[in-house]
Amino acid sequence: MKCMYVTVWVHNMQIDELFDYITGRIDMAPPFWYNHEECPYSVTGGYSAINLAYDDFAKLRSMGDWYEDRYDKSERPRNWDFPDWEDFVDEA
Repeated sequence: MKCMYVTVWVHNMQIDELFDYITGRIDMAPPFWYNHEECPYSVTGGYSAINLAYDDFAKLRSMGDWYEDRYDKSERPRNWDFPDWEDFVDEA
């Protein structure tokens, strides 16, 4: 799987922390999300999409899956059709 990449969303102030975890400099990765709509509100900026090669993603995922802990089992899955695309596309 040399050509498979996975996109994760990380807070913009924790990108260095993510790459420090991937390179083995620290033992705990920052929280990450698979979709920008799942990211919590942030007053210190926003979130950045990071494309990781699958082997790096596998290392990140081995720490734990952040998605499983955030939602009740009774909550319905989100709709993935991005109805609010205007929020992150600049229409000058």
